[in-house]
Amino acid sequence: MVGGLLARLEALLDDLAELDVDTLGDGELHQMVIALSRCDTRLEAARCRLIGRWDRRQIWADNGSKPRSTDRWRVGTRRVSTRNAS
Repeated sequence: MVGGLLARLEALLDDLAELDVDTLGDGELHQMVIALSRCDTRLEAARCRLIGRWDRRQIWADNGSKPRSTDRWRVGTRRVSTRNAS
């Protein structure tokens, strides 16, 4: 299930990356901006839920990382300041 979800998400992101935005009319461009902003919020909520569970289960420890590595991971992947990562 997880592999299929991620594959579908990546395929959709590939489609978006290939979209020629210059071919969109004003209305379509507006719709895309609004819809992608909404999707971004939903994706961030899903990511936070997963990271929270990952952190509580200390899955990061399986590769020898330290607990604070979750902060470094957040900083590296989301461009969040170290102060705001925890």
